[in-house]
Amino acid sequence: MTPAVGTYSSSQSVKLSSSTSGATIYYTTNGATPTASSARYSDAITVSATRTIKAVAVASNYDNSVVASGTYTIETPAATPTFSVQAGTYTGRQLLTLSDTTAGATIYYKTIRGATVTLPKKYVGPISVSETETISAIAVAPGYTDSSVTIVSYIIN
Repeated sequence: MTPAVGTYSSSQSVKLSSSTSGATIYYTTNGATPTASSARYSDAITVSATRTIKAVAVASNYDNSVVASGTYTIETPAATPTFSVQAGTYTGRQLLTLSDTTAGATIYYKTIRGATVTLPKKYVGPISVSETETISAIAVAPGYTDSSVTIVSYIIN
């Protein structure tokens, strides 16, 4: 099986091969043991969600191969949160909103103002920035891995 069995953050195109010349490969993706009645491999298998592929090679004058089995784990990250106001220098208070395009995502953020760092808080509404500070945010959602962290800095003159 190529690529190697493992955990990936995006869909994979899995290719099956046998070192036995003239062998036909049969496979399953539902956990069942493959037989000559299973799907016949002819082209790469697209794996876009966690899935176990089992395969067997069958060739004339040979015993069937041992069943190969491999699980491809697809861990899709939640979208990275976005800020309504770009990082930069401003004269006066800024009112920020955070958003995320992943359905069901919850955003958590923390602020750094001088040497003071807040504990992560659940985002529930606009954030008022009236002093120079840095804000980091992350999105979490069921069925997804945590998003990348977005970090923005605001200088308030």
